[in-house]
Amino acid sequence: MRHLSCPRGLLALSLSIENSATPFSNKNLERSIWRWTATWNMRPIAKKAKKDIHEIWQREVGEVYPRVFAHQIAGSEDLVRRLDVHAKLEKHRGCVNTVSFNAAGDILVSGSDDRSVVLWDWDTQHVKLSFHSGHSNNVFQAKIMPFTDDLSSVTCAADGQFDLRTHTATKLVTCKSFSGRSTCMPIVALNAIAIDPRNPNLFAIGGSDVYARLYDVRKYKWEGSTDEIQPTDRFCLTHLIGNDDVGTTGLAFSDHSELLLSYNDELIYLFPKGTGLGSDPQSLSSKDVCEDQKDRRFIRATAMQIL
Repeated sequence: MRHLSCPRGLLALSLSIENSATPFSNKNLERSIWRWTATWNMRPIAKKAKKDIHEIWQREVGEVYPRVFAHQIAGSEDLVRRLDVHAKLEKHRGCVNTVSFNAAGDILVSGSDDRSVVLWDWDTQHVKLSFHSGHSNNVFQAKIMPFTDDLSSVTCAADGQFDLRTHTATKLVTCKSFSGRSTCMPIVALNAIAIDPRNPNLFAIGGSDVYARLYDVRKYKWEGSTDEIQPTDRFCLTHLIGNDDVGTTGLAFSDHSELLLSYNDELIYLFPKGTGLGSDPQSLSSKDVCEDQKDRRFIRATAMQIL
């Protein structure tokens, strides 16, 4: 018996081949897909749609790499138009601020203004686990850590705390501003977490000030003088330092450990690896920072206007 499966919402297909007297060739498989689509009462399929389905088939039989397939299919207007609501997941009692999948894609984690975190079996709409995050304010980001068998997660919230949870919650960081605003707002409300895909021990967090902070979770309790880990690097644009009206709105790592950082009412910037300001940017003068970033060509012409 041979089963083929495609993402729900794009195409759900399962073919069972039993007691076949002849080998099940690629041509036979392709013809079976076309017969299935006809019995599914699909509308007449345009040439572009046929190409999209053929690409799905190629992925399922291993003729195209998953990453290549993702790039190809992401721009398919025909398939996007077929997306529909699969289910409504109801558990939270406040606004849901964050959702993300685990690496396998079968578990969804969500965080909310009710300060709870919920792990879902999204396909069956069942709650696998629900717990209070331990935060004292709205949860704005929750992610399942890769390479932990889905047993560890990280969260950040408006209370400025960045927590790691395994069996119990561990507070890793209370993020505090070191700019001029610290006299009236010492805590930086956090709203973004990014995990380096090349090194899952490295996390970047961002929030209501201009700095993205990079942490190494392995340094927890290594430094002796504090229970909280200190940033290993910080990222910021020279012209934004000291600007209290701008904050970080999003973070993402590339497959090459480059950090993509967006701000409110500003641009999106890409920082290549090793182009941060260091663990203590206050020790650098504005001239030093400007020259250092200029020498490293940190922007690499990747600033993009947010429309």
